[in-house]
Amino acid sequence: MALEALAAHLGQKGIRIEALLAKEPSGTDSDWKAAGFLPLPMQPNMTLHVQPEWKNFDGYIQAMSSKYRVRVRRARKKLDGIERRELNHSEIVALSPQLLAYYEEVISDADFNAVHVHQGYFAGLKAAFPNTFRLWGYFREGKLIGFCTALLQNQEMDAHFIGFSRAMNAHYQLYLNMLYDLVDAGIQSGVERIVFARTALEIKSSVGAEPEWAPVWMRLRRPALHLAATQLTTPLTAWLAPEANWVQRHPFREE
Repeated sequence: MALEALAAHLGQKGIRIEALLAKEPSGTDSDWKAAGFLPLPMQPNMTLHVQPEWKNFDGYIQAMSSKYRVRVRRARKKLDGIERRELNHSEIVALSPQLLAYYEEVISDADFNAVHVHQGYFAGLKAAFPNTFRLWGYFREGKLIGFCTALLQNQEMDAHFIGFSRAMNAHYQLYLNMLYDLVDAGIQSGVERIVFARTALEIKSSVGAEPEWAPVWMRLRRPALHLAATQLTTPLTAWLAPEANWVQRHPFREE
């Protein structure tokens, strides 16, 4: 298996890998169970299916009920005085400390984070994937106050990490506007699906995303620890996928 080979290769370089994780992989459940992996139920992936008739962002808005059209327009007015622009590699390098600071400000209250990025992460992604990794900065009077990112692959756009000043978010509704901007970017890019990941489920449903359930597969590389993990699946599930107290919103008009 490629994951095991990669872990062994990293081990030869002195990087110890204790666990293998496969997020939304191909193959059947029985394939992963046969390979010794355990399913870890997670919060659902919030996914927006882009409709063919949405030729632009206005088409997306027109598909909404009047209540949600008003919500979009109210949020967009909040951005008065804010400049949003896509950043190139050199700009991302120059702004790397601020990008990391805003990312850490957003995740500081999270109960669980599988990954913590380093300062060169966003610049490294842009260098490695110049055409498929995109990063937009939000500026007030020339100063960065937030950012959002996305990865394009085939007919799908994955919303990636975001960051912002919490104070500015409250004033300008940055997070909600970032979701709308990602929808706009996805429509312009011609993708069929926009994957918003597994957090802030209710607000993502308010922009049209729907939950799609898929486990994450895990195998601990030390047999004794893996055996223990098989007996801890229930508490792990309660931690990683607690009962969600949220309401699925339905912003689009019923045909």
